[in-house]
Amino acid sequence: MMYDSTNRKPYPKFPAYLVGKDGTIWRTEFRNRNGTKKLDIPRQSKPRIRSTYPAVGLWKNGKQTSESVHIMVLETFVGPRPAPNFQAAHLDGNPLNPRLENLQWTTKKVNNNHKRAHGTMPFGIKSGTAKLTDEDVIDIRAARKDGVMTHVLAERYGVANTTIRRAVNGQRWGHVKAHTPATPSAEHNGKDAL
Repeated sequence: MMYDSTNRKPYPKFPAYLVGKDGTIWRTEFRNRNGTKKLDIPRQSKPRIRSTYPAVGLWKNGKQTSESVHIMVLETFVGPRPAPNFQAAHLDGNPLNPRLENLQWTTKKVNNNHKRAHGTMPFGIKSGTAKLTDEDVIDIRAARKDGVMTHVLAERYGVANTTIRRAVNGQRWGHVKAHTPATPSAEHNGKDAL
């Protein structure tokens, strides 16, 4: 079978599939109830979106598995994941762009920095697990400043004490900036105003 080996290479885990530098996936075999047949011309596989990333179904030894296209591109052209804590980073922030020049293996920390830089990091109310809103955090910070105890706020908002402490000290919800009026210097530091 002839193919351009500079732009398409066999996927190491599933050699019956070719991976393109442009993120395309090609089948070189066809399976049916009569067995497996080599294709004269590779057929392009159509990816489906799985958890925001394009993925394709791959067959080997009668079993199907789903693989993310961006992972396949990196494993084929760069090599296996360097360490378990490494992730495939999309340098432009677009999870639908699995081109080789847009991908690299990075640590989770570096990948999260990329996500923050291009605005794709879900945080605050954009996070699927958020239990507070930006307004709640502003109100909680004001209440703590007024002396309301952490456990009282935790019970009021239905969250753990730790969640309240982290929201107050900015360890979580650090992006929320309260719009509180300026305090006169006399009240703030106990000195007479001039």
